[in-house]
Amino acid sequence: MNELIDLTKTIKLQLFIHYQYINILYTILFYVSILGFVVKDRRIKRNNNNIDGNSYSSENNNNNENNFKSIRIKLFTDNLLLDNDSENSCKNIGDRIKVAGTDYTCVENDILSDAKRLHLTNILESSISVLQNALRVDSLQYPIRYAGQCFDCPIPTNPQLQYSGVDADLLLLITARPILQKNVLAFGMICEHLDDYRPFIGQLNFNPGSIETTEAAIPSQIGLVLHEMTHVLGFGNDTMHRLNMTEKFVKTTGVNGHGVEATRVNTPRVTSFVRHHFGCNDLGGAELEDGGDLGTAMSHWERRIFNNEYMTGQTSTNPVLSGLTLAFFEDTGFYRVNYSFAEPLIWGYKLGCNFVNQPCNRWKSDKMFCKFSFAPQCTYDRMAIGLCNSRATDNIPVRFNYLQNGFAGDELSDYCPYVEGVHDQDRSHYCTSPSSSNSFFYAGGKHGLSSRCFDSTLLSNAYNGGSTYSNSNNNNNNKGEGINRPVCYETACLNEDRLKIKVGSYWYDCPYGGEISNIEGFYGSLKCPSGVDVCVQAPDAVLDWPEFLSVEPTEGEPGDIVTIRGENFNDNTIPMMVFNCEDVTLINSTMIIARIANYSYFSQNGNFNYHPTVSKKINIALKDSVSGKNAMGIQSFQLKIFNDYEENKLITVGFWFYTHWYIPVLVGVVMLVAIIFLVYGIKKRQKQLLEKKSHLNSESNSNSRNNHNQMEI
Repeated sequence: MNELIDLTKTIKLQLFIHYQYINILYTILFYVSILGFVVKDRRIKRNNNNIDGNSYSSENNNNNENNFKSIRIKLFTDNLLLDNDSENSCKNIGDRIKVAGTDYTCVENDILSDAKRLHLTNILESSISVLQNALRVDSLQYPIRYAGQCFDCPIPTNPQLQYSGVDADLLLLITARPILQKNVLAFGMICEHLDDYRPFIGQLNFNPGSIETTEAAIPSQIGLVLHEMTHVLGFGNDTMHRLNMTEKFVKTTGVNGHGVEATRVNTPRVTSFVRHHFGCNDLGGAELEDGGDLGTAMSHWERRIFNNEYMTGQTSTNPVLSGLTLAFFEDTGFYRVNYSFAEPLIWGYKLGCNFVNQPCNRWKSDKMFCKFSFAPQCTYDRMAIGLCNSRATDNIPVRFNYLQNGFAGDELSDYCPYVEGVHDQDRSHYCTSPSSSNSFFYAGGKHGLSSRCFDSTLLSNAYNGGSTYSNSNNNNNNKGEGINRPVCYETACLNEDRLKIKVGSYWYDCPYGGEISNIEGFYGSLKCPSGVDVCVQAPDAVLDWPEFLSVEPTEGEPGDIVTIRGENFNDNTIPMMVFNCEDVTLINSTMIIARIANYSYFSQNGNFNYHPTVSKKINIALKDSVSGKNAMGIQSFQLKIFNDYEENKLITVGFWFYTHWYIPVLVGVVMLVAIIFLVYGIKKRQKQLLEKKSHLNSESNSNSRNNHNQMEI
């Protein structure tokens, strides 16, 4: 029995020893695996200022590109409900709260209404969608937890966020607290980052007074939210310095072109972008802002040369998320970028080294450097109708006193005045706005996503009593031609070198440096741009537009048959020569045979007022009835109504009576009525005379009888 007990103890002891060996082995293997993970991936954990003690790591992929996934951004918006952030947000007028560590008394503009909260939430979601489409990251392995503190700034949390966390790559804490500097609309700051400085928790705070709920304000507010999110993603002086992304250099600036020290981002992709954008291979990087306060300088692109790029230090009504900032994202090493989401940056495009290196008063464009004027003009990017933003300014630095008259542009643009879009409530001066305004109808223009601003003297015939049929014969006498003014027109880019502009119902080719004239239904002309400032980043070629090449014969009368040659014709292609042609036959994709509308067509449709009264050249339009795209053969056909105007005066007079039949009819009716009234008047007068004569005769007879009676007595 004792031997059995001893054997049992021996077996238990051996099992215990083996179990300990296994535990030790597992422990060694665990730490070896952790060590190997640390060696392989530099983004394993957060920095040493860990709030909640959790360790965060990216997937162990050894930078395998296939493991980069769309960035997951989560919003924590509980603090937009004012009861949840009562110590720092305004709920009622007169509330006392803390703002930046100081006591503050709330005013009406500081209160976030329900409408503003809903609007802000929608803007945030739209902005996140943009970034999630454009950026991919090496995903974090563990949920992000937040304990309630962003540096020395308390931002309330909740138990789920504090203990369970959220599966995301970036957590954004959203607040709506007043900002003491009234010109500051919002700010974004990094709360936590990994050991390689990639951020994963940040705060976005919006000044309630700066939130506009109008539809017109949405583009600029999405730009503002994207701007602050980009700061949280790492666009700032601190991250740039830690990642060694910048360098000092000397730039020439000011009236005399003196050299001053500046800072630029000199990373590979950023440098490649600016060299291609400006067309200057000597550039060493993208210049950072050197104006403004501590939160602006060195944390934004230089506004003088990047203007409305969304990461310059001043809000724009039309902010552009360009390839410049996307290149910065990729150069941090944190993100992979989809450049197809980059928007074209027009400012400075292909203007060369002098544009970047010289003071702005040496720029050649009067839209990029302007003098004080009340005259409306197109902005440089043609997105809006604007005014020169030169205004009376105190304390202009001597080196930036370009105009020498007390007027200047804004500080961040180095006081360079330029044509800036008019900030109206409904954005009707912005060509791309969804404005229902019909203010451009008189000139054939229209608002729309593809619309841009052009200088135009066009004026619809309907506004000066003319017919809707017009071309060069009308333009030669300038009848009704308007003054030169900026107007928004729809545009289409077939490639970078070919621009089409829609005037009224038709598209016209707009050759760079030229103009469009001889436009159906309009007097005047439209000035085409001098370069590719409209068709930046246009597709290589768009081949589905119909093209006009020739017409045979080149002259004829109504009812004649013509052969039209071109390209990309189909069953939906309709030829128009003043009006729709008849008996249209599609031979193939390059040939159409049709009959010019005859006189009976005009008569039946009451179109004689539109018909020319003498022989003249007309346009031939080839319009796709489904897509609305058209080709235009300008002045390509001589339409002969009469062989010779002077030799056919009788025909001309007869044709005039034929086409203006209502005039003689009206005159005849008036004359008939006049005759009726005249006859009626004569008859009435005759009746009156007869009645008077009868009355006189009656009186005469009565007197005779009286005299006879007296004689008898």
